[in-house]
Amino acid sequence: MAVLTSVNPTLLDLARRKDPDGSIAAVAEVLDETNEMLPEMSWVEGNLETGHRVSIRTGIPLPTWRKIGGGVQRTKSTTAQVTFATGMLEAYSEPDIALVNLGGNKSEFLLSEARPHIEGMNQELQDTLIFGNESTEPEAFTGLAPHYNSLTAESGDNILDADGAGNDN
Repeated sequence: MAVLTSVNPTLLDLARRKDPDGSIAAVAEVLDETNEMLPEMSWVEGNLETGHRVSIRTGIPLPTWRKIGGGVQRTKSTTAQVTFATGMLEAYSEPDIALVNLGGNKSEFLLSEARPHIEGMNQELQDTLIFGNESTEPEAFTGLAPHYNSLTAESGDNILDADGAGNDN
C-alpha cells in the first residue's frame, strides 16, 4: 500500500503544534546548529552575472641572502585568476490558508513553519561553504575543501598536511 506524504503542513502537523489552551506551542528546536562562520563572513556582490572573478596571489618571491659584492636573484610573485560560481538557495513554505486560519494565531503558526526553513537554509549554506563541489552538484558552488585539497596545486603552500597520507588525514 502506498503511503501518502505531504510537503505542506497538515491537520496533524497543526495539532502537534498546539498547546492544550489552543495557542501555538513553543517548539524545542533541537535540530538547530550553531554556525558561527556565516555571521562573521564578509559578503560582496559578484562582479559577473553568475559569479565572481578574482585575482589571487599564488606565490610570493623569496628574498636572497647576499654578501658584499654578491648578487641578488631576480624574483617575482605569481598570480592566477579564479572565477567562483554562485548558486541560488531557496525554500518555499506554502501552508494551506485554511490550515493557517484554523491555527488561531496566524503569525505564530506561520513563524513556527518558517523557522525550520530558515534553519535548513543556514545548515545547507554552511555545509556548502566548506564541502560544496560543482562537479557533483552543479547548481551549488564549490566550497573551501575542494579548493584546498591538493598539495601540488598552486594553492598547495596554504595547506598543512601534517605528513598524513591517503585516507588517514
